Amino acid sequence: MRPTEESKLRHRAKRDYIESKDKKLFRLRKRMNEIYQLERGKPLIQLEKPIQKGFKKDFILRDDVARRRDSNDLQRILGAINHVVYCKNQDFKVKKWHSNQMEDIPHNLKHIPANQWDKLGWPEHFKKWFVYEERPHVGKYSTFIVKGYWFKYPYMFTTRILPNFITHIKQIDTNLEKEKAEIDQYFTQNNGWQRLQHLQGRSDPWRSSAATKLDIQMEEILRTEMEDYEDNYLDAPKYEG
Repeated sequence: MRPTEESKLRHRAKRDYIESKDKKLFRLRKRMNEIYQLERGKPLIQLEKPIQKGFKKDFILRDDVARRRDSNDLQRILGAINHVVYCKNQDFKVKKWHSNQMEDIPHNLKHIPANQWDKLGWPEHFKKWFVYEERPHVGKYSTFIVKGYWFKYPYMFTTRILPNFITHIKQIDTNLEKEKAEIDQYFTQNNGWQRLQHLQGRSDPWRSSAATKLDIQMEEILRTEMEDYEDNYLDAPKYEG
């Protein structure tokens, strides 16, 4: 049975509606990235007196490693892969969102993205400390492949816990915060992030070849901006203005 003209019109209207919603998702994702860039560009406000805001944990060289001849190289490497996490308490535990159980805050060495290695200007022999891998990353907003260099000998470092003192705070733009919340609400109510993954053919993390190069770059920028913002400013005191 051939479709009638009326059914064709209904199908075309439905297709146009879906395409319109999909275009809106891409516009909102781009705008979300712009908001994070605007927030990062705002000047810091210096406090008259530093205040303690919980504790921070990072990595340092083990004592025996610090006495090695190549300790300067390892210290230089640590400067690029060190990872600082923050917590209100010294146990660095948080409550799981779906239960009352406490779990450790993840704390691992950072990797070096493949496209950033040459920019570091390191000697060629530094590569002996790393292994190149492509790993699936399941984030809050998307799932994708991360290509980079991971340090092969994390046991050379040990963790250190120090009081975390706040010397500067970021000024919060209430208009941007409101817009960001509205975008996030729209994505949540409309399964926006899942829909974007489907449009890019990336529901499976190992199908990254189905996405365009531009999509990968945009998603990587968004992920980096969000994680960097959450790592550094989520627990910091805020200034309304």
